[in-house]
Amino acid sequence: MRAEYLTSVAAVALLGIGAASAADLPVKALPPAAPVFSWTGFYVGANIGGVRADNSSQEIGPNFWFDFPAHPVYGASATGVIGGIQAGYNWQFRHLVLGVEGDISWASADATTAHVSTFNTGLAQTASLTGLATLRGRAGFALDNALIYLTAGVATGRIHDRVIEPGQPNIVFDTSGWRTGWTAGGGVEYAFTRNWTVKAEALYVDFGNTDAPMLVDNTYRFRFKDTATIGRVGFNFKF
Repeated sequence: MRAEYLTSVAAVALLGIGAASAADLPVKALPPAAPVFSWTGFYVGANIGGVRADNSSQEIGPNFWFDFPAHPVYGASATGVIGGIQAGYNWQFRHLVLGVEGDISWASADATTAHVSTFNTGLAQTASLTGLATLRGRAGFALDNALIYLTAGVATGRIHDRVIEPGQPNIVFDTSGWRTGWTAGGGVEYAFTRNWTVKAEALYVDFGNTDAPMLVDNTYRFRFKDTATIGRVGFNFKF
């Protein structure tokens, strides 16, 4: 009986010594969690892509040089290259990212299209877009370093619209300059480092209508409507 008692005491003592020794062993620390990317902050960058500038025109009178009684809508489309710089700021709230972005771009889109009027007279219509600037809000959904977003705001473009009768230097309806309208679109952006992101974006721009009188007689008028469709890629540096 005494031997069994001594054996039990010895076993308890050994267990205590083992537990104390285990408590003294160093504990291996878990690896730190990978940091989650934050979209909050200021950024600058550059972009390049393609642009399609569409122009429609219609003679509106009160007198009519080309078309009466019908008033057909003539069209001209120009495609070209667009590229520029952008800057903006983002605020992130969990998965929601809100931001503002401005950009200014140079464009090269110019085309002239020939038509025949209802009076069986030839005319030539020119559509040209040589510059674009936008100021837009952005709203997106972030999955760590990937962002899907929508964007909309105001836009201004340097546009040249013209209708002429070939061979008649005085038969000219012409308007050019910066025109203001609206833009909307969307895109995706991906951060491949803590500071660098790459994006692909599509925008539609509507510059509205403008009227142009004949240079030698303002009782003859054409109304022009201009739009543009843009697809571009770009890089941003996030501070």
